[in-house]
Amino acid sequence: MHTDSLPTPTDVLIMGGGLAGMTLALQLRRRLPALNVLVLERRSHPVPVACHKVGESSVEIGAHYFEHTLGLGEHLQGEQLRKFGFRFFFSEGRRDLHRVT
Repeated sequence: MHTDSLPTPTDVLIMGGGLAGMTLALQLRRRLPALNVLVLERRSHPVPVACHKVGESSVEIGAHYFEHTLGLGEHLQGEQLRKFGFRFFFSEGRRDLHRVT
């Protein structure tokens, strides 16, 4: 990308369109709507489905942030699967873990 193709003025430039970058952009947009925010992502789109699997990297405080700070409670309740924490498996010497899950 050439710098002359960047929108002007850009108040905030966020490098990376992952979970942290996109949620920061959303939070800034909602709190300061006049702010000109640009997110740059090096990957081409659409990204593979595997890129959207956050899993254990979102902790309980993240759910509070998504719901109360970003206002995504309705989306989370209606569109996302509820996850009830970690599961632990004890093999008891077994090697066929796919059958004990």
